[in-house]
Amino acid sequence: MKTMITLVACLLSGCIFSEDKPKTVAPNYGTKLILVTGIGNEVYYKPPVTEAEAGSIYRYLRGDLGLFDPAIGGTALQVTKHYSTFQLRFVLRENVVIDDKVITTLRLINGLVSQNAVGGDPVESHLCNNRFETIRIITGG
Repeated sequence: MKTMITLVACLLSGCIFSEDKPKTVAPNYGTKLILVTGIGNEVYYKPPVTEAEAGSIYRYLRGDLGLFDPAIGGTALQVTKHYSTFQLRFVLRENVVIDDKVITTLRLINGLVSQNAVGGDPVESHLCNNRFETIRIITGG
């Protein structure tokens, strides 16, 4: 399982935000989570998601699942919520093909984040372009 999660992390890496952008609020991206570490890693959250919820998701993804690993490269994530469903909006590297193994792994990540970071609330992954516009939604978990 750890190998597939690392593979997915590589596909999601490639943060495109420049260093000259404001460090706390990015237009249309939400509030930047300050506790994020690692070169190129960026996590934003938008209401009604709280800083505590975004932090819990980030800590779980980084600590338990190994995403946001500086050795892999920068990862960009925006956490939003639609009704009770958390949306993990990942910036996808350009020209990446999403196969069944990646979809299965993202569904597993959805379930694990739901159980371990957000108290059982539903979670879905959105694969996005570099402006956090959804390309594909992966539900279930």
